[in-house]
Amino acid sequence: MSGRLVILSPATEDTAEPPSTSPRSHRVERFRMATLANGKPNARYLIDGVLVGLETHARVKSTGSYDKPGASLGLTGDVLHEISARHDLVLNGVGD
Repeated sequence: MSGRLVILSPATEDTAEPPSTSPRSHRVERFRMATLANGKPNARYLIDGVLVGLETHARVKSTGSYDKPGASLGLTGDVLHEISARHDLVLNGVGD
């Protein structure tokens, strides 16, 4: 034996930069809001309750409601494009 002890550590030095927020091009005084239920059984109940409150909020210009076809299925590109074209903000409801 050489008399030398090598110690290995799984720890790494944290070199990640802190996350930043998405850039905002301008402040929206009144926004178009969409809701997206994630396809689980209780998600629609949660979203419907949120929509009732949002529809009376002064800064919400309009609302739209979307549902994923199932909890493990994603939205199609066409639906994603429609949401991004018609709405400024999307609230995703998880019904777990």
